[in-house]
Amino acid sequence: MAIWDLSTVDIVSAAPDGSTRLLAVVTTWEPEALRLAQLAFKMLTMRAYGETTSPYRIEVVSYQDEPPPESVVGLARLVDAVVTHEQAQITTGRPASIGFTDDGELDWATVHAANAAQFAEQHGLPGTLESLRELDDLLADAYATAAADRDEDGDIAVDGNLVILAGSYASEVMLAAFGGQWVPPDPATHLPDFRISVGSARNLTVGALGKVRKFLRDGPADAVHPLAQVVAERL
Repeated sequence: MAIWDLSTVDIVSAAPDGSTRLLAVVTTWEPEALRLAQLAFKMLTMRAYGETTSPYRIEVVSYQDEPPPESVVGLARLVDAVVTHEQAQITTGRPASIGFTDDGELDWATVHAANAAQFAEQHGLPGTLESLRELDDLLADAYATAAADRDEDGDIAVDGNLVILAGSYASEVMLAAFGGQWVPPDPATHLPDFRISVGSARNLTVGALGKVRKFLRDGPADAVHPLAQVVAERL
């Protein structure tokens, strides 16, 4: 099962020592950039939840595939353990394609670029500002499908895969057009929202992933192409 909702804890259980175990379940580590981005966002939510139930322990349960050992080392900054579903500690695995920086952070620029490239290839998008209109059409279709299947409370399920892939694509398009750089996710929001600083002289910060998530939750009033137009006007 993929990490569809990035703002929930998959499993909460009591440990024998009285602490709380918080689990995120991953079946496959491919595509690696998407999985690592999902986990990094999800861990912010899980850690915030754990602070309300201390003591707590965060685990990533790898149900089928063993994660790359480099990823296990990097994830150690965010989680207490990466285990298989048999509860054996993972120490080996295949080589990682996504690296970590010297301070232990994910190589976010590589992660975002890989996720953007995957989305562009899947949907035949050329990486232009005008292609963000096509992106909005894709998001509108996804929203309509999800809205037709609201839960009993009227809430719409937001696809965490699509948030990251489409949001990374929109961000990389604007980076290519306007320049700028990625900044780390904001721990205070616990949202899957990468931001890009566009135009250092104007110090504009654009939350394209947050915009995509709003679109999928609230509808076309939060379209992405108009966001890019406003950025262009501001510059």
